[in-house]
Amino acid sequence: MTRTNSAHSESGSMIVLTSFMLVVLSLLMVSYWAMVKVKLKMAQAKQAEIRAMYAARAGVADAIDELRSGNDWDELSIDPQWVKVDATTFYKSTIATIPLEGFDYPATFSVTVEGDPTTERVSITSKAEVLYDSREYEQQIDVTVVRSLANEITFISTTE
Repeated sequence: MTRTNSAHSESGSMIVLTSFMLVVLSLLMVSYWAMVKVKLKMAQAKQAEIRAMYAARAGVADAIDELRSGNDWDELSIDPQWVKVDATTFYKSTIATIPLEGFDYPATFSVTVEGDPTTERVSITSKAEVLYDSREYEQQIDVTVVRSLANEITFISTTE
C-alpha cells in the first residue's frame, strides 16, 4: 500500500512540476512577446524618421533641379507639382492631386528659397513631414548654394 501511495505521490508531484514549468515558460513567452512588440514600434518609428530625412533631401534635390533649369522660383515657371504657399515657399505632397514619384508613403515637403537665384547665394530650407501611426515625423535640411558663371550649382553649406 505504501508503494501505491508513493507512485501516486510521485505522479502528482510530476504534474505539479510540469504545470509550474508551463506557467514559467508562458510568462517568459508573454514578456518576450511584449519586448518584441516594443522593439518593432521603435524600428517603425526610426523608419519614419529616415523617410522624413529622405523626403527633406528630395525637397532640396527638387529645388536644385528647378534652379539648374534656370527657374527664378516663381509660380509661373516652376514645375506644376509645386504648390505655392507664399513668395518664397512651395511644397509638394503625396496627398496632392499630382502624386509624387518615388514615395509609397504619406509624405509632404516644403521648400523655402531665399535670395535671388540669378545673382547671389540662395538659402534652401526643406522641411519634410511623414505620417506614421497617427504621428508626424519631421526633418529639416538647410542648404546654401550659389550659381557659378557656368550655370552650375555649388553647395556652400549643408545642415541636417
